Amino acid sequence: MRVGVQLFKSLRPGAVNCRPSFGEVPIVRTNWVPLPSALDDAARRLVEALRTLKDECGLTLIELGEKTHYSASSWERWLNGKRVVTRAALMSLADVTGADADYLVSLLDRIGTGATVREAGDGMEPPPTQASGAGKAEGSGAGISRPRPAELPRDVPDYVGRELELNALTSALQVADRDSPPVWAIVGMGGLGKTSLATRAAHQTSFCYPGGTLFLDLRGGGVAPLGVDTALLRLLHSIGIEDSAIPSDVDERAAMLRSRLAEQRILLVLDNALDAAQIRPLLPGSPDCGVIITSRNHLAGLEGVQRIVLDALSPEDSRALLAQIAGQERFESEPDDGLAILSVCAGLPLALRIAGSRLAVRPQWAAHTLGRRLQSTANALDELAVDDLAVRACFETSYHTLMVDGVELGEARALRLLGLWEGLEISLPAASALLGVDLDTAERELERLTDISLIQSPAPGRYRFHDLLHSFAAERARRELPVADQRSAVARLAAWYAHTAAAASDLMYDGRPTYDIGGIARPQQALLFGSADEAVKWYDSESAALVAISRQAQMFQLDEIAVLLPQIFQIYLESKFRIEEWIDTASHGLISARRMGSELQEAHIHTTLATAYVRVQLHEEAMSHAHNGVTLYERAGDQMNQARAMDRLARAYELAGDLNEARTWLAQAIEAFDTSGYVYGSAASLNRLGMLCNEAGLAEEAVVHLERSRDLTDRAGSLGGRAATSSNLGEAYWKTGRHEESLAAFTLADQLFKELGFEPGAATNLAMMGSFFRDTGHPDKAYECFVSALATLDELGHPTAADVRTKLHDLLASGQVRQL
Repeated sequence: MRVGVQLFKSLRPGAVNCRPSFGEVPIVRTNWVPLPSALDDAARRLVEALRTLKDECGLTLIELGEKTHYSASSWERWLNGKRVVTRAALMSLADVTGADADYLVSLLDRIGTGATVREAGDGMEPPPTQASGAGKAEGSGAGISRPRPAELPRDVPDYVGRELELNALTSALQVADRDSPPVWAIVGMGGLGKTSLATRAAHQTSFCYPGGTLFLDLRGGGVAPLGVDTALLRLLHSIGIEDSAIPSDVDERAAMLRSRLAEQRILLVLDNALDAAQIRPLLPGSPDCGVIITSRNHLAGLEGVQRIVLDALSPEDSRALLAQIAGQERFESEPDDGLAILSVCAGLPLALRIAGSRLAVRPQWAAHTLGRRLQSTANALDELAVDDLAVRACFETSYHTLMVDGVELGEARALRLLGLWEGLEISLPAASALLGVDLDTAERELERLTDISLIQSPAPGRYRFHDLLHSFAAERARRELPVADQRSAVARLAAWYAHTAAAASDLMYDGRPTYDIGGIARPQQALLFGSADEAVKWYDSESAALVAISRQAQMFQLDEIAVLLPQIFQIYLESKFRIEEWIDTASHGLISARRMGSELQEAHIHTTLATAYVRVQLHEEAMSHAHNGVTLYERAGDQMNQARAMDRLARAYELAGDLNEARTWLAQAIEAFDTSGYVYGSAASLNRLGMLCNEAGLAEEAVVHLERSRDLTDRAGSLGGRAATSSNLGEAYWKTGRHEESLAAFTLADQLFKELGFEPGAATNLAMMGSFFRDTGHPDKAYECFVSALATLDELGHPTAADVRTKLHDLLASGQVRQL
């Protein structure tokens, strides 16, 4: 039998024609239970019609639930007369089966107060006296038809990305059998596309909500958020309730909204929410409804909400969005043309949309034209505006929430001061120093800024800005903070870095430092460390900040701190072979030293720079800075540090290939160290002299210098010095035929370098061990040493990597290695 031919034939011939999508299916004859005797005729007639429709369409209760997006248990109650089917469910059934919706609704409208009964023990409450919903007008003539609300804004046609978030949202909103309404909040900073994602998800799932879709802008990001009473009033108007029927009390309005939504299947989009208190009274209680919220606030106090926390778009999606708006053809011939735009916009959809729109209406512009404007403008926010869209205005709405009743909150000041910091992230203790408040106050203010999406917290106790929000905060700082306040804040932060880094460096370095930070007041938030491992971990977490604080200390003319920072940081940067950062920090320190007119501090910085250039084998630069250091120390009468500069100068001459000059300067350095009583310095220069002898083929002389260096490092208690000397002794013993002593020295050096975490030393020692094993008939061990050393040297960008690679290649080419 063709589905629908006999359906309702005895009730209303020809009224129903099931959709052909069901195909040819057999009629299902359900063994229905008798209907409750209390049902009136209209209710009985409706239930019997629904039973007939279900059977003739060949649907099980589960299939019925899946197709209409109502639970099977709900349909069981409706089809057995326990409750009256809702108007929304009825419309969904008609839509799915092709039944005559008008006819079914007419049966529903005839039902009186005796429509259902409470069967003994079923726990069900009687329904309202009539079906409620958008189809009835309260207080102005029941039965007057109202249009189904469809308030969603237009879906953005050039939407890009967010596939995972969109799938999660739409899947949750389409679940049919549920015990509570799905409430999802899309949260994140302004400009991330929260409303676009919510609107797209709502459009894609609106078919599941035959009662309609409501959209309400709660204006939570602005200076005048929508009051709860007004929000309730607008939602009640949207579902057809007239003013005369709406109570004035807020709680009564909220109860009315829940009651009127209880028998409908409506999707609510509550956009731009201020906080949980604004949202809570607007939420439906019926599981048949769904809710999407967008907010810059994370709504931590809202119960039972699922959150989607948006971040910036990926580089791929950013490029796709920009190209889609501006035109794909702009980027086909010059794929790199949009890189500057993408860099400045940093994945913020609003910024990308504005940039793309500006390009779209300027066909004569190449993408790099706008990119140059964005990068050359003092503030990119000036360029990121078009018509009524502006990134700055978007951020200002959030900033204004930090003002309550005309009084500025502490978070507003915190945001401005954070805007001064040029680092990528900041820790809680560092931020506490910058803000000039205790840790508890700093954490409270930073967490509040995180909750409203003005900053982000990538890890506990660490905070960061989106790039454009940082530009906004910096702009506010420059505009609203006196220069003296800005300088004081940076001074507090620089002092914090100086003292904390000095505490770390002291544990990593067993020599005598050139710096003395006694003249810099120690902030109470400065950290102390229990071990060298803790110190290294702290440095690793802050490595990206070292150049930033050095630059800012110099730019704000905090010269007394700026000259110390590169000397303090050198110990860590050298151990990690971070030469570029090392040179950058020292270069800022040199500017400050010259501005101070301190020849001693200038000498310290020149010697630091000489050491850095030696490490990357740039002998001319190293020689220039070392000569300056020697001269300035002599003027200052500082013999010990002059010996340091002489040692660096010797290394520069060694790199230049002038070994005689190198040995001359080393001899002077050793004499000066001995005279000043600096044992560690004497040991270090003797170690270097032993290296020169090794390179010159004077292995026996090398042993003499290196054994003396070893004894002095033991006296000084220097593990780093002992590691370096042991490695060089290994080479000297090997070249004098003392192989057992050589292997023992190499092994000790390997152990000490690893214990100290000094990667360049460990790798170069391994490379030397590889040469030792190669020449003593152990090619497989040589291979292992070369491979391990090369991996580290390549990672560090060390200049000796090429030499080790050649040795490894030659070893493999020799055919001596049995297995790889």
